[in-house]
Amino acid sequence: MKREKEFEKVKEIIKTNIRDARCGIFFSRNTVGDIMFNIYTGEIFTVDICRHWEYYEVFGCTDKEAMELNEYYEKIKKEDYKLEREEWDEEDEEWDEEDEE
Repeated sequence: MKREKEFEKVKEIIKTNIRDARCGIFFSRNTVGDIMFNIYTGEIFTVDICRHWEYYEVFGCTDKEAMELNEYYEKIKKEDYKLEREEWDEEDEEWDEEDEE
């Protein structure tokens, strides 16, 4: 049960930081020396983020969890892009209203 709760925490952290990491999620350490920031360390899982290149590194997942996390990531990324477009549309409407005045 502890693993399941911690895995849900990992999902929550990824969702919270999605706009800083839309280029992917990896399950092994990068070998090129990208600057990583740790955003979660639990007893089982660790989540790092590279804000410059916009990706996550997640450690501690089983193959099944990695597949589930990838599917979740793609889903929330699409949802966030849609939300962002709606926010941009609202800003455009506000600017149009200002231009009309």
